[in-house]
Amino acid sequence: MRKRPAKRAVTIALFVVTFILLASMQPVFFGLQSYFGVNPLLILLSISFVCIVLMCLHVYQNWPLFLAWFKRSPDKSKQREKILRMAVLMAFVVVLAYDISTAWYYALSVGIAGAPIGMIRAWSWVATALLAVHIWQRWRLTFSYFKR
Repeated sequence: MRKRPAKRAVTIALFVVTFILLASMQPVFFGLQSYFGVNPLLILLSISFVCIVLMCLHVYQNWPLFLAWFKRSPDKSKQREKILRMAVLMAFVVVLAYDISTAWYYALSVGIAGAPIGMIRAWSWVATALLAVHIWQRWRLTFSYFKR
């Protein structure tokens, strides 16, 4: 498999799985304790695991681009854009790592009833906003994956 089709497949899969994860978390945030008689943690933790794997693949595939951000550019506006993109991406990774790790900790240690849903919801929305900014910063590149 060439790099371009693999990168396209991972990016589209990550987009879809992230959307499904965000949509499936919302009922839990508003007090739903089961999905069709099943504990929502079984569904959410498995979807988040797939999401984490796809995010790692996405970062791996874009690693050369990430390293290029550290190179100095003679154009000041490009350098400023690189620094802003890097800051948003690093903030997103830190917030998402904190959110997922605390959610998994509470889910596995005390269960869904004892988890501080308000805190997890707030961090999830901050991560969602940072993801939206990340996509918005390179929206043409992001949506080029969905073209034939």
